[in-house]
Amino acid sequence: MDEPIRLVLLTGFLGAGKTTFLNRILASSRGRTAVLVNEYGKVGVDGALVDQRDGLSVFEVADGSIFCTCKSASFVSGLRMFARMAADRRPERLIVEASGMSDPSGLTRLIRTNRLAGDYAVAGVVCLVDSVTFHKVVTTLPAIKRQVEAADVILVNKTDLAERETIDETERVLRTINDRAEIVRAVRGDGIGEELWTGTSVDSAGELVSCNRPETRPAALHLLIPDVRRAPLDRFLSKALPSTHRIKGWLHVDGEWLFISDNSGRIELEARTPPPGPAPGLTVICDPEVAEHVAALWRETVVYAASDSVHGRERS
Repeated sequence: MDEPIRLVLLTGFLGAGKTTFLNRILASSRGRTAVLVNEYGKVGVDGALVDQRDGLSVFEVADGSIFCTCKSASFVSGLRMFARMAADRRPERLIVEASGMSDPSGLTRLIRTNRLAGDYAVAGVVCLVDSVTFHKVVTTLPAIKRQVEAADVILVNKTDLAERETIDETERVLRTINDRAEIVRAVRGDGIGEELWTGTSVDSAGELVSCNRPETRPAALHLLIPDVRRAPLDRFLSKALPSTHRIKGWLHVDGEWLFISDNSGRIELEARTPPPGPAPGLTVICDPEVAEHVAALWRETVVYAASDSVHGRERS
Protein backbone atom coordinates (compact mmCIF):
# COMPACT_ATOMS: atom_id res chain seq x y z
CA MET A 1 0.00 0.00 0.00
CA ASP A 2 1.05 3.60 -0.57
CA GLU A 3 2.26 5.52 2.46
CA PRO A 4 -0.39 7.91 3.81
CA ILE A 5 -0.13 11.48 2.56
CA ARG A 6 1.02 13.79 5.36
CA LEU A 7 -1.64 16.50 5.68
CA VAL A 8 -1.16 19.87 7.34
CA LEU A 9 -4.21 22.08 7.84
CA LEU A 10 -3.57 25.82 7.74
CA THR A 11 -6.18 28.04 9.41
CA GLY A 12 -6.44 31.65 10.49
CA PHE A 13 -8.79 34.58 10.11
CA LEU A 14 -9.00 36.59 6.91
CA GLY A 15 -5.74 38.47 6.34
CA ALA A 16 -3.71 36.65 9.00
CA GLY A 17 -0.99 35.80 6.47
CA LYS A 18 -1.84 32.21 5.49
CA THR A 19 -0.83 32.48 1.83
CA THR A 20 2.53 34.10 2.68
CA PHE A 21 3.17 31.29 5.17
CA LEU A 22 2.09 28.69 2.60
CA ASN A 23 4.48 29.99 -0.05
CA ARG A 24 7.36 29.99 2.41
CA ILE A 25 6.68 26.36 3.34
CA LEU A 26 6.40 25.35 -0.32
CA ALA A 27 9.74 26.95 -1.09
CA SER A 28 11.49 24.79 1.51
CA SER A 29 9.50 21.55 1.22
CA ARG A 30 11.18 18.38 0.03
CA GLY A 31 9.36 15.74 -2.00
CA ARG A 32 6.05 16.06 -3.84
CA THR A 33 3.78 18.59 -2.15
CA ALA A 34 0.23 19.52 -3.18
CA VAL A 35 -2.06 22.34 -2.08
CA LEU A 36 -5.81 22.55 -1.56
CA VAL A 37 -6.96 26.18 -1.30
CA ASN A 38 -10.34 27.11 0.13
CA GLU A 39 -11.80 30.55 -0.66
CA TYR A 40 -14.76 32.02 1.18
CA GLY A 41 -15.74 34.25 -1.76
CA LYS A 42 -17.07 33.07 -5.12
CA VAL A 43 -13.94 34.14 -7.00
CA GLY A 44 -10.65 32.47 -6.08
CA VAL A 45 -7.74 34.78 -5.28
CA ASP A 46 -5.44 32.82 -2.98
CA GLY A 47 -5.01 29.97 -5.47
CA ALA A 48 -3.59 32.45 -7.97
CA LEU A 49 -1.14 33.71 -5.32
CA VAL A 50 0.38 30.29 -4.66
CA ASP A 51 3.90 30.22 -6.07
CA GLN A 52 3.70 27.72 -8.93
CA ARG A 53 6.48 25.17 -9.29
CA ASP A 54 7.01 22.28 -11.67
CA GLY A 55 4.83 19.39 -10.59
CA LEU A 56 2.88 21.31 -7.95
CA SER A 57 -0.81 20.34 -7.94
CA VAL A 58 -3.33 22.92 -6.72
CA PHE A 59 -7.03 22.19 -6.11
CA GLU A 60 -9.41 25.05 -5.30
CA VAL A 61 -12.76 25.12 -3.49
CA ALA A 62 -14.53 28.50 -3.50
CA ASP A 63 -17.75 30.06 -2.18
CA GLY A 64 -17.81 28.77 1.37
CA SER A 65 -15.91 26.72 3.96
CA ILE A 66 -14.68 23.20 3.16
CA PHE A 67 -15.85 22.18 6.64
CA CYS A 68 -19.40 23.37 5.99
CA THR A 69 -22.06 20.76 5.25
CA CYS A 70 -22.66 22.45 1.88
CA LYS A 71 -19.02 22.37 0.72
CA SER A 72 -17.52 19.28 2.37
CA ALA A 73 -18.27 17.12 -0.69
CA SER A 74 -16.01 19.33 -2.82
CA PHE A 75 -13.28 19.05 -0.19
CA VAL A 76 -13.58 15.26 -0.14
CA SER A 77 -13.41 15.20 -3.96
CA GLY A 78 -10.11 17.05 -3.80
CA LEU A 79 -8.72 14.69 -1.16
CA ARG A 80 -9.72 11.67 -3.22
CA MET A 81 -8.20 13.15 -6.37
CA PHE A 82 -4.79 13.52 -4.71
CA ALA A 83 -4.97 10.08 -3.08
CA ARG A 84 -5.81 8.35 -6.38
CA MET A 85 -3.05 9.97 -8.46
CA ALA A 86 -0.55 7.75 -10.22
CA ALA A 87 2.46 6.79 -8.12
CA ASP A 88 4.81 9.19 -9.90
CA ARG A 89 2.46 12.15 -9.29
CA ARG A 90 0.81 11.26 -5.98
CA PRO A 91 1.85 13.86 -3.40
CA GLU A 92 3.75 12.89 -0.30
CA ARG A 93 2.48 15.99 1.51
CA LEU A 94 -0.67 18.09 1.27
CA ILE A 95 -1.24 21.57 2.68
CA VAL A 96 -4.88 22.55 3.07
CA GLU A 97 -5.36 26.32 3.33
CA ALA A 98 -8.81 26.73 4.86
CA SER A 99 -11.07 29.72 4.49
CA GLY A 100 -10.61 32.42 7.09
CA MET A 101 -14.20 31.81 8.21
CA SER A 102 -13.86 28.04 8.61
CA ASP A 103 -14.50 25.93 11.71
CA PRO A 104 -11.86 23.19 11.30
CA SER A 105 -12.88 21.00 14.26
CA GLY A 106 -14.54 18.43 11.96
CA LEU A 107 -11.41 17.54 9.94
CA THR A 108 -10.60 14.13 11.39
CA ARG A 109 -14.27 13.10 11.50
CA LEU A 110 -14.64 14.06 7.84
CA ILE A 111 -11.58 11.99 6.87
CA ARG A 112 -12.82 8.94 8.77
CA THR A 113 -16.45 9.03 7.65
CA ASN A 114 -15.36 9.26 4.00
CA ARG A 115 -12.98 6.30 4.35
CA LEU A 116 -9.86 8.35 3.76
CA ALA A 117 -8.06 7.47 7.00
CA GLY A 118 -5.81 5.05 5.14
CA ASP A 119 -4.85 7.72 2.62
CA TYR A 120 -4.07 10.61 4.97
CA ALA A 121 -2.19 11.16 8.23
CA VAL A 122 -2.91 14.56 9.79
CA ALA A 123 0.49 15.91 10.82
CA GLY A 124 -0.84 19.08 12.40
CA VAL A 125 -3.19 22.03 12.45
CA VAL A 126 -1.44 25.41 12.24
CA CYS A 127 -3.44 28.52 13.11
CA LEU A 128 -2.13 31.95 12.11
CA VAL A 129 -3.20 34.84 14.30
CA ASP A 130 -2.82 38.49 13.30
CA SER A 131 -1.30 40.01 16.42
CA VAL A 132 -2.63 43.46 15.47
CA THR A 133 -6.31 42.62 14.92
CA PHE A 134 -6.91 39.41 16.91
CA HIS A 135 -8.40 41.16 19.94
CA LYS A 136 -10.99 42.87 17.70
CA VAL A 137 -12.39 39.68 16.17
CA VAL A 138 -11.98 36.89 18.70
CA THR A 139 -14.99 37.94 20.78
CA THR A 140 -17.34 38.55 17.85
CA LEU A 141 -16.65 35.71 15.39
CA PRO A 142 -17.10 32.16 16.76
CA ALA A 143 -15.05 30.60 13.96
CA ILE A 144 -11.90 32.37 15.21
CA LYS A 145 -12.12 30.76 18.63
CA ARG A 146 -12.74 27.34 17.06
CA GLN A 147 -9.68 27.73 14.84
CA VAL A 148 -7.55 28.43 17.91
CA GLU A 149 -9.11 25.53 19.83
CA ALA A 150 -8.29 23.06 17.02
CA ALA A 151 -4.67 24.18 16.58
CA ASP A 152 -1.56 22.17 17.43
CA VAL A 153 0.66 25.19 16.64
CA ILE A 154 -0.40 28.84 16.83
CA LEU A 155 1.67 31.38 14.93
CA VAL A 156 1.26 34.85 16.40
CA ASN A 157 2.01 36.60 13.14
CA LYS A 158 2.90 40.16 12.12
CA THR A 159 4.67 40.83 15.40
CA ASP A 160 6.69 43.52 13.63
CA LEU A 161 3.47 45.55 13.32
CA ALA A 162 2.16 45.22 16.89
CA GLU A 163 3.19 46.70 20.23
CA ARG A 164 4.84 44.34 22.73
CA GLU A 165 1.95 44.75 25.17
CA THR A 166 -0.55 43.82 22.45
CA ILE A 167 1.42 40.68 21.57
CA ASP A 168 1.64 39.64 25.23
CA GLU A 169 -2.10 40.13 25.69
CA THR A 170 -2.84 38.18 22.51
CA GLU A 171 -0.82 35.23 23.79
CA ARG A 172 -2.55 35.40 27.18
CA VAL A 173 -5.98 35.17 25.52
CA LEU A 174 -4.80 32.35 23.26
CA ARG A 175 -3.70 30.37 26.30
CA THR A 176 -7.17 30.69 27.85
CA ILE A 177 -8.65 29.19 24.68
CA ASN A 178 -6.02 26.51 23.98
CA ASP A 179 -3.48 25.60 26.66
CA ARG A 180 -1.91 22.65 24.81
CA ALA A 181 -0.80 24.24 21.52
CA GLU A 182 2.71 25.48 20.90
CA ILE A 183 2.73 29.28 20.45
CA VAL A 184 5.35 30.78 18.13
CA ARG A 185 5.87 34.46 17.39
CA ALA A 186 6.32 35.16 13.70
CA VAL A 187 6.96 37.83 11.08
CA ARG A 188 5.61 36.94 7.64
CA GLY A 189 4.88 33.43 8.84
CA ASP A 190 8.42 32.41 9.84
CA GLY A 191 9.17 30.23 12.86
CA ILE A 192 8.25 26.76 11.56
CA GLY A 193 10.32 24.56 9.25
CA GLU A 194 10.45 20.86 8.38
CA GLU A 195 9.14 19.91 11.83
CA LEU A 196 5.76 20.95 10.46
CA TRP A 197 5.46 17.54 8.77
CA THR A 198 6.67 15.26 11.55
CA GLY A 199 3.98 15.72 14.18
CA THR A 200 0.68 14.02 14.90
CA SER A 201 -2.39 16.20 15.32
CA VAL A 202 -4.73 15.93 18.30
CA ASP A 203 -8.03 14.40 17.16
CA SER A 204 -10.66 17.07 17.84
CA ALA A 205 -13.40 15.04 16.06
CA GLY A 206 -15.82 17.96 15.92
CA GLU A 207 -19.00 18.07 13.88
CA LEU A 208 -19.43 19.59 10.43
CA VAL A 209 -21.62 22.69 10.63
CA SER A 210 -23.38 24.94 8.19
CA CYS A 211 -21.63 28.15 7.15
CA ASN A 212 -25.00 29.64 6.18
CA ARG A 213 -25.89 30.73 9.70
CA PRO A 214 -25.75 34.48 10.42
CA GLU A 215 -22.80 34.17 12.81
CA THR A 216 -20.75 32.15 10.32
CA ARG A 217 -21.86 33.60 7.00
CA PRO A 218 -20.82 37.21 6.45
CA ALA A 219 -21.42 38.86 3.10
CA ALA A 220 -18.92 38.25 0.30
CA LEU A 221 -19.07 40.93 -2.39
CA HIS A 222 -17.33 40.68 -5.75
CA LEU A 223 -16.75 44.17 -7.12
CA LEU A 224 -15.84 44.48 -10.76
CA ILE A 225 -15.24 47.41 -13.08
CA PRO A 226 -13.10 47.48 -16.26
CA ASP A 227 -10.99 50.51 -15.30
CA VAL A 228 -10.82 52.88 -12.37
CA ARG A 229 -8.86 55.98 -11.48
CA ARG A 230 -6.62 55.97 -8.41
CA ALA A 231 -8.24 58.91 -6.59
CA PRO A 232 -11.81 57.49 -6.40
CA LEU A 233 -10.39 54.04 -5.63
CA ASP A 234 -8.42 55.44 -2.70
CA ARG A 235 -11.58 57.14 -1.43
CA PHE A 236 -13.49 53.85 -1.61
CA LEU A 237 -10.77 51.89 0.17
CA SER A 238 -10.37 54.43 2.99
CA LYS A 239 -14.12 54.57 3.60
CA ALA A 240 -14.77 50.82 3.26
CA LEU A 241 -11.80 49.48 5.23
CA PRO A 242 -13.19 50.13 8.74
CA SER A 243 -16.40 48.25 7.89
CA THR A 244 -14.86 45.14 6.34
CA HIS A 245 -13.12 41.92 7.38
CA ARG A 246 -11.13 41.49 4.17
CA ILE A 247 -10.40 43.30 0.89
CA LYS A 248 -8.31 41.60 -1.77
CA GLY A 249 -8.12 41.20 -5.54
CA TRP A 250 -7.09 42.86 -8.79
CA LEU A 251 -8.23 46.08 -10.45
CA HIS A 252 -7.04 47.94 -13.55
CA VAL A 253 -6.00 51.31 -12.13
CA ASP A 254 -4.74 54.22 -14.24
CA GLY A 255 -3.65 51.85 -17.00
CA GLU A 256 -1.95 49.14 -14.93
CA TRP A 257 -3.06 46.08 -12.96
CA LEU A 258 -2.78 46.35 -9.19
CA PHE A 259 -3.16 43.61 -6.60
CA ILE A 260 -4.97 45.16 -3.63
CA SER A 261 -4.99 43.68 -0.16
CA ASP A 262 -5.61 44.90 3.37
CA ASN A 263 -2.93 44.09 5.93
CA SER A 264 -3.68 44.63 9.62
CA GLY A 265 -5.81 47.69 8.97
CA ARG A 266 -3.69 49.09 6.12
CA ILE A 267 -4.21 48.88 2.37
CA GLU A 268 -1.31 47.57 0.27
CA LEU A 269 -1.18 47.93 -3.53
CA GLU A 270 1.25 46.02 -5.74
CA ALA A 271 1.72 46.19 -9.51
CA ARG A 272 0.90 42.60 -10.47
CA THR A 273 -0.77 41.01 -13.47
CA PRO A 274 -3.81 38.86 -12.63
CA PRO A 275 -3.86 35.19 -13.59
CA PRO A 276 -5.66 34.02 -16.73
CA GLY A 277 -9.28 33.04 -16.34
CA PRO A 278 -12.44 34.82 -15.20
CA ALA A 279 -12.44 38.60 -14.99
CA PRO A 280 -10.65 39.74 -11.82
CA GLY A 281 -12.05 42.21 -9.34
CA LEU A 282 -12.14 42.94 -5.63
CA THR A 283 -13.49 40.45 -3.12
CA VAL A 284 -14.81 42.24 -0.04
CA ILE A 285 -15.98 40.30 3.02
CA CYS A 286 -18.00 42.12 5.64
CA ASP A 287 -20.90 41.68 8.04
CA PRO A 288 -24.31 41.44 6.30
CA GLU A 289 -25.60 44.61 7.95
CA VAL A 290 -22.90 46.77 6.31
CA ALA A 291 -22.90 45.06 2.89
CA GLU A 292 -25.23 47.64 1.33
CA HIS A 293 -23.11 50.47 2.72
CA VAL A 294 -19.99 48.97 1.09
CA ALA A 295 -21.89 48.37 -2.16
CA ALA A 296 -23.07 51.99 -2.16
CA LEU A 297 -19.50 53.20 -1.73
CA TRP A 298 -18.49 51.07 -4.71
CA ARG A 299 -21.34 52.42 -6.85
CA GLU A 300 -20.06 55.90 -6.08
CA THR A 301 -16.61 54.79 -7.28
CA VAL A 302 -18.13 53.41 -10.48
CA VAL A 303 -19.90 56.73 -11.11
CA TYR A 304 -16.60 58.58 -10.75
CA ALA A 305 -14.94 56.13 -13.13
CA ALA A 306 -17.67 56.54 -15.74
CA SER A 307 -17.50 60.33 -15.46
CA ASP A 308 -13.72 60.29 -15.79
CA SER A 309 -13.88 58.22 -18.95
CA VAL A 310 -16.30 60.71 -20.50
CA HIS A 311 -14.54 63.90 -19.49
CA GLY A 312 -10.98 62.59 -19.71
CA ARG A 313 -9.96 63.96 -16.34
CA GLU A 314 -9.78 62.92 -12.70
CA ARG A 315 -12.44 64.30 -10.41
CA SER A 316 -11.45 65.78 -7.11
